[in-house]
Amino acid sequence: MGISSQHYGWCVTPFSHLSWLPFDSTPADPDNGYTELGPEPIVMPLRTSTRPRRPDGVAMLMLVASFAGCSVDFDYLLPQATGQLQLLRRSVPLASAIESPDLSEDQIAKLTLIRNARTYARDVIGLDVVDSYETFYDSHGEAVAFNVSASRKDAFDPRTWRFPIVGEVPYLGFFDRADADLQIAELADDGLDVFMYEIDAYNSLGAIPNPVLSPMLKRSESSLAETVFHELLHSTVWRTNDTAFSESLATFYGRAGAIAFFENSYPDEPERVTESFQRFEDTDRYNESMLMLLDDLDVVYASEMSVEEKLATRESVHAAGIERFNEEVLPLMNRPERFAWVAGLPINNAFLLGIRRYNLEIGLFQSVFDATGRDWAVSITVFRASAASDDPYEYLRNWLGVDDTAAKRSAVAAKLSPTFAQSAKEMAPHSSCARCRSTTFIPTR
Repeated sequence: MGISSQHYGWCVTPFSHLSWLPFDSTPADPDNGYTELGPEPIVMPLRTSTRPRRPDGVAMLMLVASFAGCSVDFDYLLPQATGQLQLLRRSVPLASAIESPDLSEDQIAKLTLIRNARTYARDVIGLDVVDSYETFYDSHGEAVAFNVSASRKDAFDPRTWRFPIVGEVPYLGFFDRADADLQIAELADDGLDVFMYEIDAYNSLGAIPNPVLSPMLKRSESSLAETVFHELLHSTVWRTNDTAFSESLATFYGRAGAIAFFENSYPDEPERVTESFQRFEDTDRYNESMLMLLDDLDVVYASEMSVEEKLATRESVHAAGIERFNEEVLPLMNRPERFAWVAGLPINNAFLLGIRRYNLEIGLFQSVFDATGRDWAVSITVFRASAASDDPYEYLRNWLGVDDTAAKRSAVAAKLSPTFAQSAKEMAPHSSCARCRSTTFIPTR
């Protein structure tokens, strides 16, 4: 998912990296929404299990101890384990939070929505909710955690880190801003583009409980529901060493789940579905434009130019891409004010890689879901099998009985479909259109 919030502003530090952090001077986002680049799971030693849990402290110590002999950076690991333990100990049952007089009506309504979405995810979609979103952590306005990623400046080549069970991942999570800043400085000293943003939701893949974090409640209801289904998909299907597949599949489930949830749980409030249509359509138009920019930059990075020439050329290519977005895409938006920040977007490969990471082959996932008759249980079985295969995309195409050429032709046809140009106002908010509109606008790559 692409970033689409004015709640954040760009922060360029003396290390010349890129941050996406809240500024008091930034105009309030119309949706009160957080960044939609994520949510990323915090990178910690993880495992998926449905067995009864040990007490949190014991479980965490066993997780840490299990890395003895593994090439894990304990200077990174131990502070994150400590931060997670503190967060869990300060969390309260979700039911108690909903009854709390200290929260606003809006916060209570959103906590109730999260509880209802979790129930729908478990009972209807069949996601493994484990013990996610059963508790609430109030940070009292403070940031909870930070995500840091990096890439070479002259190529889309991310810095990665390897952990047991989770595998290789292109980002690190931090609970302490000072620790994140140290990592940023180290990466910047290596001459990399560095990108950081605040995390308001993450998933431990079933290893430990995942509380609702209070910053999450700044999202719109549409974004909030999408986040719940996105994160719970991670507990259900995760492909080790393939973050792009895992995140992109979660993007699909976040959207399809949110639409189905609003349609079936709030039938008398069709505006919820309409708002989701419009938000997803706008986000997809933004993503498509950014993916075109990535393609343009790929050509530069693959050329025979020197590193210095590539760095100079990427600036002009990026500027042209932003101009194209402002002139050709922004006027098509349902809510263009949500994307006013793009005009000041600086070039940063780590940021752009995040967009690609979350939006690969969304149309293919939609095709599989449609082929199952939009049967959640069958779809989960197919996607789990694909995640366990050597090539999940090839597995899904073989399951559909199509080759790469046919799949790409279908993707192009979907992009050129007249429905893409229709506004949400012209579309009747019924089930088949809802899921189609919410999941097929991102171009297949």
